[in-house]
Amino acid sequence: MTHPKFRRICLIVGSLLIFSIGIAACSQEPETVEVTRIVEVPVEIEVPAETVEVEVPVEVTRVVEVMVEPEVPEMAMSVIPFEEQWASSPHAAADAEAFVHWDADDPAEVPANCAKCHSTTGFMDFVGADGSAFGSVETAVPVGEVIECQACHNDATQDLASVTFPSGVEVTGLGQKHVV
Repeated sequence: MTHPKFRRICLIVGSLLIFSIGIAACSQEPETVEVTRIVEVPVEIEVPAETVEVEVPVEVTRVVEVMVEPEVPEMAMSVIPFEEQWASSPHAAADAEAFVHWDADDPAEVPANCAKCHSTTGFMDFVGADGSAFGSVETAVPVGEVIECQACHNDATQDLASVTFPSGVEVTGLGQKHVV
């Protein structure tokens, strides 16, 4: 267990580091680059007895500002726990029948009675994470969703201990470790 003072110092140092990176990224001066191009323009010169065409080289210079993207250090990237396991699970299989079944329907939407298990929005509606009543889905959900992290990992699922499938089979004793 870490000392509270150490945690506070780490939090302050981390905040200052992120703040410094943000300030540095926002205060980048654009790099000025001069672009020079030689343009040949045909010019007619009139001489008393004849007309002669002569090409006169003209030099054109234009100042161009180029914004330089700041490099983001790797330590600033966020790491999502278990992202690789989720990405290879059926919950993330966007091409699976469980998520594409309604794509060709008109309108292309997951019906409310199916959305609780076949979309993130529907499940969050079912558990009341969207502010609605627990145990119902009020509207159909547009197609194209899978089951994302926030479907199960939210405040509304903390006390969820069982799941009832459409077949009527109920799985109980799940506890918090399976959802949150």
